[in-house]
Amino acid sequence: MTQGSGEHLGQAGTDGELALQLEGVSKSFAGAVALTDVSLHVRVGEVHALLGENGAGKSTLIKIASGALGPDSGSVHVGSERLTRSNPRQAHQLGLRVIHQERQIALDLTVGENVLLDRIPSRAGCVRRRDINARASEQLEALGIDIDPRRPTRELTVADHQLIEIARAVSFDARVVIMDEPTASLHRGEVQALFAIIKRLRERNVAVLFISHHLDEVFAVADRVTVLRDGRAVGTRVAADVTTQDLLELIFGQAVNVSRESVRAGFSSTPGQDVVVANHLAYRRVVKDVSLTMRAGEIVALTGSLGSGASEVAQLLAGAIAPDSGTLALPGIAGGNATRHKGRGALTRGGVAFLPADRKRNGLLLERSVADNILLASLVTSRRPVRLPGADTARALAAAQRLSIKLGNIADPVRTLSGGNQQKTILGRWLEVGSSVLIFDEPTAGVDIASKVELYRCLLDCAASGAAVLIVSSDFEEIRAVADRVLVLRNGVIAGEIDGANADAANLVRLEMGA
Repeated sequence: MTQGSGEHLGQAGTDGELALQLEGVSKSFAGAVALTDVSLHVRVGEVHALLGENGAGKSTLIKIASGALGPDSGSVHVGSERLTRSNPRQAHQLGLRVIHQERQIALDLTVGENVLLDRIPSRAGCVRRRDINARASEQLEALGIDIDPRRPTRELTVADHQLIEIARAVSFDARVVIMDEPTASLHRGEVQALFAIIKRLRERNVAVLFISHHLDEVFAVADRVTVLRDGRAVGTRVAADVTTQDLLELIFGQAVNVSRESVRAGFSSTPGQDVVVANHLAYRRVVKDVSLTMRAGEIVALTGSLGSGASEVAQLLAGAIAPDSGTLALPGIAGGNATRHKGRGALTRGGVAFLPADRKRNGLLLERSVADNILLASLVTSRRPVRLPGADTARALAAAQRLSIKLGNIADPVRTLSGGNQQKTILGRWLEVGSSVLIFDEPTAGVDIASKVELYRCLLDCAASGAAVLIVSSDFEEIRAVADRVLVLRNGVIAGEIDGANADAANLVRLEMGA
């Protein structure tokens, strides 16, 4: 992670004039202090980054700024107008919009209908589709977004959904746009498209509050940076005047090292026998011909550019989807002979764990307790006819303690945990049943840097205990920190393999691009 990893997008459009102002904001929940006397000033035409580890108070601050929560004390102004009610509608009327990490898209509507949601033009109660498409096209074109407003939204990518949300915000004459982890589910090429949109917003004097755990993105887009730690604002800096280490020390109160040498310090593992053998897997023209092995005690990273098929390969190995052709064998696991498709349940019982990229939709039961989420895999693998609630709770608590999951109570809903602790909960689920094969798709998406390091150490400990680990990642720094071997996919086939110690950005991009 280095300062200035790309060309900066420019400077704030209007120096000094404030688009968003929070003064002395404090908030507590049932005696737990979330924010203490926080002030934040975002200027017109500025990209202002908000940083902090999971649990630092960023989400609470966003909710207060957008009217979803009221502060216990302090004030919020959008422009010169004070936000007087805990009601997002007033914030919308004043020109503030939030683009949440979880997409707010109506999949059964067209692109144009989503762009103009709540403002769909009609006459005499009849929707005027021609007007919808014309007005939506105008908004999309103004931002350089090349999407046909007539297209069904369901057909589009997650990145397209995000661009539609930005166009919607601007269609409401937004003066301030808050982007919460906007790149968490985007690939590198899609991130650059988002940065181009942010540049256009700045040119239109729209203020952007940009929340991210990726410091290279912050240096690429932000004019200024404010850091929260333990619910307090500990500093605001001009982005061009600080380094990565400066920001890490502000975020965590101490130096944090994410280098391969630091993360893997004390780790020692000798790869053992093959435990997963895939031969000539193919799937819907996305995966064309992939053969690979996973060995006990080894971490393999799988990466590739957008559309490479990396995520689909992980799903094939985990049994989440069925290949059109090819075989998958799990030597040493009961019933592990080569087969066309075992199915997710069979592979789970055989010891294969899977963490999907979208943990909230596909990995967690958000309204169920932390304990229920940890014990979920045991419902599939256990043969016990009777379950004892007390013993189950003790097992879940032991798993949570093993992974240092920060929680109030093991019975709390898992949605109350930070992103990093939710990710640890899923890891705890598979460790609790002793999975011998771990397949994780983007394991640290939306997770702060300190939690990333903790998760890396968990994966390394799993490998040291004899598990075979595969991660799909688009984060080159992450790959170099943890991987023993790296497989690079291009157009549905493996373009090359490289030792983890040599997996720097230049070598990985060269394989991705076929250079």
